[in-house]
Amino acid sequence: MNREWQTAEDFMNELRADPDYQRRRAEKDRKRRELSALLTEDEKTLVADLAAVGVQVASVWDLVNTSDRYPAAIPVLLQHLKMDHHRRTREGITRALITPDARGVATRQLVRLFQELDDAEVDYKWVLAMAIAETTTKDAIEEVVTLIGERRHGWARGPLLDVLKKVDKDHARPLLTSLRNDPDLKKDANAVLRAIGSTCRRS
Repeated sequence: MNREWQTAEDFMNELRADPDYQRRRAEKDRKRRELSALLTEDEKTLVADLAAVGVQVASVWDLVNTSDRYPAAIPVLLQHLKMDHHRRTREGITRALITPDARGVATRQLVRLFQELDDAEVDYKWVLAMAIAETTTKDAIEEVVTLIGERRHGWARGPLLDVLKKVDKDHARPLLTSLRNDPDLKKDANAVLRAIGSTCRRS
């Protein structure tokens, strides 16, 4: 055990003495600081607009990480989602909309953005899908069901299937069963089918 610890310590000492490693580490730290400064500048108007409605944050990510509610922030977040923000800021805005206070308010704008995004942005589209699933109310379910059927969006549609838990089980089950043949959604479809079946048994 002592020999293994010594070996690890020797390795770390070698890294500290390695000029190439230290140069790469310094470059990585520099890029991290530059990105932090860029994001702070990018969020400046968003933070100011949130403050104007009484929501005091240093970053939109403070909303993502809080357990407090922030209904006054929702219109501001939706407005800034239309703006040309950095991708990281845009993701923070979207995650901040995964809240009950955005239900019935944010869904259609989120659906439009999901449809307009390049298919290569699949990671961000998955975050959008989570926000859509959280905010969808009965009046927007048809649009979300249409989105689920658009295979070009790939596995990013996965979170949308949670919306089917909000509709009549007899209507949801045939669609979920058909999605078992969709290679990107079959696991999600099976999971929701199990959840629906469990709900039916309990009731």
